[in-house]
Amino acid sequence: ELVCFSELTKESQRSKQVLIMRHATRVRKRWVATLCAGACSYSTPLESPAPRFSAQRDAVMCHARAFYGRSRWSLGVVEIPFPADLTSWNAPLAKGGVSMVRFRVFARALLDGVAVPRLKPHSNHLLHASLSVSAQFGSPRVTALVGVLANSGVCSVAALRDKLALDGTFVLHELLPWYSPSRHHEIA
Repeated sequence: ELVCFSELTKESQRSKQVLIMRHATRVRKRWVATLCAGACSYSTPLESPAPRFSAQRDAVMCHARAFYGRSRWSLGVVEIPFPADLTSWNAPLAKGGVSMVRFRVFARALLDGVAVPRLKPHSNHLLHASLSVSAQFGSPRVTALVGVLANSGVCSVAALRDKLALDGTFVLHELLPWYSPSRHHEIA
């Protein structure tokens, strides 16, 4: 545990000098990682738990070990937005050394209807499990969907909306092959 205090004083008690903390309170490590993120550093993303898309934060999230300050005090494992410029994690990289993991996780969130709730009713009509986005490397269906997202830098709903505002059919041609043909007219 950590403590925060406003004053440290030296006092005599029973002929001994003791240090007294005034206005002290316990601080949970995860609070430091959240409230003082600018003073924290992080390990590369951990493989477990697996990265996930958070609709609430509109970001791909991962778990990493957090450290505070120059002394690198360990704060344990915390959930953070997946780093955009990650080049040292052993995962396939897109242009400029950007990890493909963020785009794979977002693609799965699209297919499952987590990122775009309008697609949720269609998730039962997928021709292939959305998990294959993470598991199958080299599949034409996976490569097309993840590739268009990565090449456009889209791994959030906000970025997807921006792209759709410019091109109303963005990612449509890459999404349709995932669904039963009977659903295509409803998805389009």
